[in-house]
Amino acid sequence: MRRTLWALALLAVLAVACGGQTEPAAAPFPSPSPVASPEASPPTAALTGAPLTDPAALTRPVLAVKVDNALAARPPLGRELADIVIEELVEGGFTRFIALYHSTNPGTVGPVRSGREVDALLLPPFAPVVAVAGAAPPTREAMQAAGLRVLDETSGGGALHRVRDRRGPHNLVAEAPGLWAAGAGLPPASPPWPFDPAVPAGGGPAAAAQRVFPPKAAAAWTWDPAGGAWLRDEDGAPHVAASGQRLAAHNVVVARVPVSAGGGQDVRGTPTVNIQVLGEGDALVLRDGQALTARWRKVAPTAHFEWLT
Repeated sequence: MRRTLWALALLAVLAVACGGQTEPAAAPFPSPSPVASPEASPPTAALTGAPLTDPAALTRPVLAVKVDNALAARPPLGRELADIVIEELVEGGFTRFIALYHSTNPGTVGPVRSGREVDALLLPPFAPVVAVAGAAPPTREAMQAAGLRVLDETSGGGALHRVRDRRGPHNLVAEAPGLWAAGAGLPPASPPWPFDPAVPAGGGPAAAAQRVFPPKAAAAWTWDPAGGAWLRDEDGAPHVAASGQRLAAHNVVVARVPVSAGGGQDVRGTPTVNIQVLGEGDALVLRDGQALTARWRKVAPTAHFEWLT
């Protein structure tokens, strides 16, 4: 069973529960492998370090899709097939995801929503083709200035379209093959971080972690020893994709970042937020049933996050 391998949350509050038992998952989840040497076979996926089963992924770029997380947008389409997922705060206290795809073709992904200025700071090191529902003029200018190839409903050549079985504005979906075709000429994916199957020293057993994005979005991760993964809850219930698969991750990284008023408003008059992801701060890494305190560092928009002990 395929599940999300990385989840990154940008937030301000975290509580971790240690010890206890968790509910087992339906199927085991193999651990990722370290980055292979050029002589190794099979090759490894750039964003996960796991064995690569789709030869087409060797030459294709990263695909980044802005996915809605509002109650009316659930269940998500294709969210469970992402290699890396970044969760970010938006106006009104809600969150949205940046779902990054490379090793697997997810087919249809969505619902797709609009971009935010912080995306221009998060996405450049992945050199992706980006799918959004649109963006405010300053946001679009920031993303274009960052060198991102951004596609929406009007520029995606049919790769983004509306579906009839969902209510707008939560009915825009993206077709991954069309987006990859539009990303021709972009560089193939490269590893953002090193991978190591060995459990780092310095952690402690953890059964669950509660994440809070006040005031509207709350999620929790529960360690499943049988499946070897962290299972995601949303608003007190299992977070399940449209396929029926529970969202899960090998690694959950919670980065504490400064958040302030953005100085603008969305179309409903709700104040925007400004998320500062350049600099450094505290982080928590959840993996292998362990919680490890860490630091994050990101020195430039073109640089990946670093996870430091």
